[in-house]
Parts: sequence; C-alpha cells; structure tokens
Amino acid sequence: METVLRAPFRARLKECAVSVGSQVETGAALLRLEPVADDDAEDTSESASVELDLPEAPASVPVRERTARGQQDLRGLLLGFDVDPHDERRVLDDYLAARRASIGEGRRPLPEELALVDVFADLAELSRNRPAGEGDGEDTRVHSAREYFHAYLQSLDVERAGLPEAFQAKLATALGHYGVTDLERTPELEAAVFRVFLAQQRVSADVAVVTALLRAWLNESPPDESLRERVGLTLERLVAATQVRFPAVADLARGVVFAWFAQPLLRRNRARVYANVRRHLRHLDAHPDASDRAERVAEMVRSTEPLVRLLGQRLVRADLDNTVMLEVLTRRYYGNKGLTGVRTREIAGCAFVVAERAESSVVSAGVAFEELGGALSGLAELANGGEAVDADIYLSWEKQPEDFDAMAAALHEVFSVHPLPDQVRRLTATVAGRDGAVMHHHFTFRPSPTGLAEDRLIRGLHPYIAQRMQMERLRRFDLTRLPSSDEEVYLFQCVAKENPSDDRLVAFAQVRDLAELREHDGRLVSLPTAEDTVAACLDSIRRARSLRPARKRFNTNRIVVYVWPPFGITREELEMIAGRVRPTTAGAGLEEILFIARQRDPETGELAKVAVRIAFDATGGSELTIGEPSDEAVEPVDDYRQKVLRASSRNTVYPYELTGLLGDFVEHDLDGDHALVPVDRPRGRNTAGIVAGVVSTPTERHPQGVTRVVLLGDPTKSLGALSEPECRRVVAALDLAERMGVPLEWYALSAAPGSPWSRAPRTWTGWPRRSNGSSSSPRTAARSTSWSRASTSARSRTGTPRRRCSCTPRASW
Repeated sequence: METVLRAPFRARLKECAVSVGSQVETGAALLRLEPVADDDAEDTSESASVELDLPEAPASVPVRERTARGQQDLRGLLLGFDVDPHDERRVLDDYLAARRASIGEGRRPLPEELALVDVFADLAELSRNRPAGEGDGEDTRVHSAREYFHAYLQSLDVERAGLPEAFQAKLATALGHYGVTDLERTPELEAAVFRVFLAQQRVSADVAVVTALLRAWLNESPPDESLRERVGLTLERLVAATQVRFPAVADLARGVVFAWFAQPLLRRNRARVYANVRRHLRHLDAHPDASDRAERVAEMVRSTEPLVRLLGQRLVRADLDNTVMLEVLTRRYYGNKGLTGVRTREIAGCAFVVAERAESSVVSAGVAFEELGGALSGLAELANGGEAVDADIYLSWEKQPEDFDAMAAALHEVFSVHPLPDQVRRLTATVAGRDGAVMHHHFTFRPSPTGLAEDRLIRGLHPYIAQRMQMERLRRFDLTRLPSSDEEVYLFQCVAKENPSDDRLVAFAQVRDLAELREHDGRLVSLPTAEDTVAACLDSIRRARSLRPARKRFNTNRIVVYVWPPFGITREELEMIAGRVRPTTAGAGLEEILFIARQRDPETGELAKVAVRIAFDATGGSELTIGEPSDEAVEPVDDYRQKVLRASSRNTVYPYELTGLLGDFVEHDLDGDHALVPVDRPRGRNTAGIVAGVVSTPTERHPQGVTRVVLLGDPTKSLGALSEPECRRVVAALDLAERMGVPLEWYALSAAPGSPWSRAPRTWTGWPRRSNGSSSSPRTAARSTSWSRASTSARSRTGTPRRRCSCTPRASW
C-alpha cells in the first residue's frame, strides 16, 4: 500500500533516509527537506526548458566497440555507479543486441562476461544469508555476511566491527573492483563502500543482468578447454553466493553447470553405446543368420542407454529389417530371463516379434503412422483364438501433433476403426520421434465397455517401466508429461484431483549401470552413473520450476529412480553417497528421492526389492531410510500442509510446527468474554494472525514440566502483522499468564520481504501488571514491540485495571 506524504512547506528533497521494504523505527526521519523560497519556486516553475544541442549518435558503430561499451555500462551498473533508473533495461537490451551481433561475427564475449559475473558474485558475498552449517563458528553473535557488512559500515574499521579473516578477504576482493587495495580508511575506500551500499540497494537490476547472461549461456555450446576451469570456478562461486537470497540465479547457474559439464559427459557415453549398438545392427543386417546372433542381442539388451530413438531412426528406412531391434526392446522391457520362444512372424505385410511369457504373449511391431491400420489388422489376426496378448507398436510419426492430447486422440481414432479381439488386453503405442526429436511418448490403451480406452495415469511411460517405478502410487493425481533435459528422464506435472493447488513435479529415471568408483583401499568414492542420473533429474525439475510463479514453488517435488543391477552397498556407503547428493538438491524443492533397487540376501543369495529413500523436511534437513518399497498412494497435500509449505516458501516457519519442539502444547482462543480458554480443534484452524496456548516442557530439574503461556505469529496471515484481532489475543495472553503466575513467551514470526524481522508489529500501549507483589512481570519474547504505561480505560471483574490496546484496524493497513 502506498501513502502520500505532503511536505509542510515548499522544499526540495535533499535526502531519502530509508529504502523500499526496510524497517522504520517510531519517530525516525524518513526524508530530509531543503526549504525553497517562494520567489525561487516561482522562478523554477516559470523557467523555460533548455534544449541541448547534443551530437547525433554515429550511424554505425563497430560491433566490437558496441560490445565493449555495453560491458563497461553493465559493469558500472553492477558496481553501483549512477544510472538513469528508466535506462537500466536499455543498457542490458543494447548489450544483448551487440552480443548477438558479435556471436554472429564469430566472436563470443564469454571471458568478459565471466568478469561481470565475478563482480556480481563478489558483491553478493557481502550480502548473502549464510546457509546452515556454514561459517567458521568464531562469533556466534553474527550469523550472516550481511550482518558483518552492516557492522562494518558503522565504523569502516575491520577491528572495531570484529570482522573475521574470512569476511575480510571477501570484503577486500569486492573493494578491489573499485581500485582499493587495502582496508585502511581512505577517501577512496569510503567512496568504494558507498558504491557497494548503493549496488545492494538496487540489486534487482543486477539480478536481471546476471539472469540474462545465464539464460544466454544455457542456449550456447560449452566453453573451450582454456576457459573450462575458470567458468567452473565462477559458476561454483555464483551458486554459493546466491542459493539463499537469489535462488532463481542459483538455479540458472546450476543449469549451466549441468549443460556445460555434466551433460556433455552423458552424451559422449551415450554416443559410445549407440556406436556399439549400431555396429551390431549393421553386422546382423548383413548376416541375419550369424552364429553369434544371440550374443550380440544379449549385449544390446545390456546397453546402459535408451534404445527407442535408434529404432525410430531405422523405421524411416523401408529397406531395413527391424525385428532385431524389436526383440532387443522386448527383452529390455519385459525382462530377458522371463521370455521364451522368441520368434518372428509376418502377417498382412507387417513383421511381428512374438515372445511367450508365463501369463501372456508379447507381440511387438514397428511401422510408420500411415501403416498403423495394417499393423492392427495383422495383430487382430495373430491374436484371434489364442491366449492373452500384450502388444507394443512402435511408430515413426513425422507430422505428429504438438499436443499430447491430440496425439492420443489421433491414435484412438485409428484404433476405433480397426477393432481388436478380446485377447488383446493391452496395447501400447510408442511414438519414437519426430523430425529427429529424441523425446519419445508412450500411450497405453486397455479394453473397456466402449472399446479401447487410454490408461491416462501412465501416459508417457511404458506400462512395465511404470510398474517398476510404482507410478500407480500417483493415482490420486492427474499427470502431464513435460520436456526434460535428457531423454532417459521422464518429467511429469502432477496435479491432485481433490486439491488442484497441489501442483508438483515428479521425475522418473532408470539406472542400468551401477559401476562403482573406489579407492585403492576399497573405499567407495562415488557411483558416477547413478549420480549423473540424479543430476539430470534435478536439472529437469529446476528448469520446469523456474517457469512457475514463486507462489507455486512448493517443496513437494520427487525423484524416482529404478536401478536395474543388483547392489551390495553397505548402509555406511549409502550414507556417503547421500551426503554427495544432498548439496546438489538445493533449489529443486524436493520432498524425497526414491531409489527402487534389488539387493541380494547375504544368506540365501536371493534378490529382493529394496527402497532407499532420502526424505527432506521443511527445515532443510534430510533422512536416509532403507526398507521395502511401499505401495500406498501418495497423498495430496491437505490445507494444513499447504500452509506449512507456504510459510516455508517465505523462509519462515508455520507456528504449529514449533509447538512440538516447545513441549506439550494446548491451544487457546478467545471466548465470548475475550479471555483465552482451551480449544479442541485441528491444527491450523486459527482465524487470527497469532496462535496462543499454554505449553509445558519437562526438564531434569522440573520433571513435572515448566509451564508458560506462548504466542506464535502466523506469517501466512497478513505477513505476521498485528491488528485488532492479534492485539486482543496478546492482551488476553498477558491476563492468562498473570492468573497462572507463569511467564509469557512470544515468537513473533514474520513473512515480510527481507529478513524475517523486517516488518515490525504495530506499536501498541499497555502495561504488564505485577503479580502477587512479585518484582518481575510476565516476560515477553516479542521482537520490535514496545511497551509503555498507559491510562486505563476499564476495570476487570476483580477491580484491577485492564490494559487498553491502541491499534489500527486490519483493513486500513
């Protein structure tokens, strides 16, 4: 809300003593005005405008010069030098245009842009909120670099401010950008510190610059070898400096790290696997009856990369026999050991691969979309009169619709024209690609009273892959597949059917290679393939999450990974791997990472499924559990859980989450006489922006419990501000604490911009009465709340004066 402040006299604005979103003490100066004489004011109002004869801009400026000038302007903007606030976006737009022209000429200005990112990271290091567990622990009174910097601003003396050496090094690095070489107070240092302060006040413009550069880098190729180390170090520092205060910048930086460093490794490994598979296929194309055919097929089945794309590339060529690839995919999906009698049959001009399983037959074919009708006619002839059939049809569809629903409708239309016998209990159409696209789609149809109907839940996954990954647990959600950063990552948007506001992201992936990297003494170092798979899932989630508004970025996202090879890793080694994975999950809003694998029993040698789960809580902690996979449905988020997540997204804590940490809590609320009484209701049903209650905490010295009245601010209601309903409960809590003869604790939680304390409660007057002649009054833990004696306006039933609350109604705030 904006308020107009009218000057009491004619004046010019000399100084603005506050910044947007900052806390202002009662009676503090907001603006400093310089009086203006009436005649001066009249002269100013009547003076004519002056036209400056400025030289025209050159018609054409060399691209190199435009790029260098743009980099200088951006550097000045990042360093806090003066710029027209209406011109900030023009500076960035002009540079991006010059950058595109420079790249068009074959010159990529990456080294100079790294210097700009270094400037931003160095200044951000002075203002970041320290993540948990970081720091040297020398001074427990100061908790963030931002507080260190503000302490330094009071004296510009590192010794008086008590700055640790680590922060002094960061400060010296930042001041080095202004030409200041030491921390001795000089006019040059004062000017540099002033510019650092100004840069922090307009940090939104700096974030826009770095964000634009990172987005441009995401669409470009990795740097050459000479810059790889420098780029990696710069991005690592940028992530560390921004992951708490500017999570969007950190997410983009992590995306660049994945695209430039991790993804090329994955692609090189995939290219090597594909080259080997193509070698086998060429050999079998030339020698279909080769004596080593079975060995070659088995080696392709063991491939660690997805193979559907290779089949899609072969389907567009009519001269190739695709039965070998169909057999390989059939063995990969349904399990190599469970198939018998694998054979090839040609019906109605279509080649089918048929395999027997314990409960059904598996039939697969690969055709172009235009030939789908003929393949369905052949499938009907093949299945008629036999046992149950599970069918897979792989399609090359060059002009497939962009929309998944339209694609499913087109397939259903063809299936309706070519009915299938009852023996076909499931038909999966896999669209292998379009115009060289690597993303493939699975659509599964099952018989229904009205004909074939799509199994909407598992759209995007092959039914047996969905079964292994326990996709049935998401049956209470509507799923929509989203683009991912890797074809082996299946990313889904999951919207709860009962609660559409529960909108989360779930990434599914498979690990077919569990190669271990160990030291010479046998100590496990990493699981490269598994960790790379998790990194690909995280990158896909972050990219999709960055497109959402902040209010929809809840920490309920999931990663599910199915591990094919059996593993024999100990719990201690799993803890080590989890420790390597945890730091990489920052910014992805994860609720859990689930690995579904098979573990060999040490006594019997039998394989049994096991679930390795890394669960994340709202405070950023995590827990590793190992047990049997659960088949229970994933429950949508209820109203209470949404409030917890909403508070967490604002870097605050929902008050009811603190009650269990305080002790045995009994919630209280106002009765008809405005007194606090116990209430029996579900958590989260408070109507005011404050939660009141009585808590008892047993201790060694007081096993019966230390009792006190507790007030907890609710940051999800009016950002934790105080108005009439909250003040009534504060007054009633003081009365209750006095009657019980116990202390009062007030946890004033706030969700205002900036720090959690940046919005102070409205000042209200009252006076805490002494109880039973005691020298101490009920103590409060409220921050930024002032107390003073005030006149009494009423008498309580016992004759003691009641407090009067002077506050502003909520509607006028």
